[in-house]
Amino acid sequence: MKAFCRFRIYLLMLFLPAGMAWAQPEIGVTIDRNFYVLGSNEPFPVYVTGEGADIPKTVDVHLGLIAPDGTIYEFPNWNTSLQPWIPNFTVPAGLKYGPQPIFDLQNFPHLTEGGWRVAAALTEPGTLNLVSLSIAWIGILPPAASSGDSFRFGVLSMTDSANSDSRSQSAVGFFMEINESGGLSEEQLKQIANNWKEGAGVPLDECRFEEINTDPTSSPLPGFFPTFLHAGDQLNLTREDGNIVSVPLVSRTLPGTAEEFLTYATDLPGGFYQDQAVYRFTGPGGTDVGPFETTLRAPAPLTVASPDLVSGPVIHNASDDLVLEWNGQNSRGTVEAILSTVNSDITTGSSTIKTVTCRFVDDGEGVVPADMLSRLDSGSFTLPGLDLGGFVSGSISVSRSRYAVFNAADGSLDFGLFFITSNVGGMLTLQ
Repeated sequence: MKAFCRFRIYLLMLFLPAGMAWAQPEIGVTIDRNFYVLGSNEPFPVYVTGEGADIPKTVDVHLGLIAPDGTIYEFPNWNTSLQPWIPNFTVPAGLKYGPQPIFDLQNFPHLTEGGWRVAAALTEPGTLNLVSLSIAWIGILPPAASSGDSFRFGVLSMTDSANSDSRSQSAVGFFMEINESGGLSEEQLKQIANNWKEGAGVPLDECRFEEINTDPTSSPLPGFFPTFLHAGDQLNLTREDGNIVSVPLVSRTLPGTAEEFLTYATDLPGGFYQDQAVYRFTGPGGTDVGPFETTLRAPAPLTVASPDLVSGPVIHNASDDLVLEWNGQNSRGTVEAILSTVNSDITTGSSTIKTVTCRFVDDGEGVVPADMLSRLDSGSFTLPGLDLGGFVSGSISVSRSRYAVFNAADGSLDFGLFFITSNVGGMLTLQ
């Protein structure tokens, strides 16, 4: 009976919509990044959020980790008998909880390599009848000392984007190996994976500023030597109703090098992205990467009520906070806002990119503070000397994403990430 119950809740956690809006209390679980290196000393907090319904409701509260083999470990004593964290808890009407860090992954004693999930659930008391469910994926990487001289990873994405000009849907994938003589340190592994992890490592309800100076010869991964990997002549993206789109291989040479750039990309037909639909990304395997399959449910499409991003440029005084409002999902999951300015010198091809990245609980409102906005470049043009040598462009993007980690069937990847994003963006001018 215990095995049956475990199998039942495991199937429910895999296939029920994580963003379904019910007239019930809700629970959410979030993390700051989608990977963890075994033996790392870096904190890895797991946050819980929640909202009450219109009336009080008594539930059992579950929080735990799901291993690659499906074993469920329940917090706080990591039992495998599905004993709840908090039994018979009455959720007050209108409750707004968190984000609150509850435990750190470093303290979990059973961690192994592979794809793990953090799961939080509310159930009817004494049963496994779900009231609310939230899941976040984590790729557990081997210790840096055993990772060898290379790091092989794949990134797959499906995106629904709206801006002032159009709405588009696309699918993109690439696979890459980065070699480093003498082995990759934990810090180097972090630098590589940070380029694609959830929220770029920004803590919940916080914003982070970054400035990058580039020139035409700069590498997107300084200090590393990437080789693009072949995973087949085409990939396939399949919706749960059987609608299939081919994602073909595109090959070109990187400027100024003999390095072949392999990527998989296609525009998707209108309407292919559907609210809460399940999508399966598959590849037949190729010269460098074995066959793979990964499945993920799309998030609810994002709509931004304020500021108006799609009717024209957002013009804002950098000395004032910028309030963002969107169609929140009852504090389940996160929303990311990226505000960026690019100061480009057209005579040299160099640029200064300044970016503010914020992560908010998906409750419908967030604030980008003025002290962050003031660090971005303002205005429309710069005049170096007496010549019109450069210009400033600004953008704002708000997105809601879901993530899953994966590997090839032959284990030929160290880390694979599949994410589906609903995005709304526009132009930004700061005064």
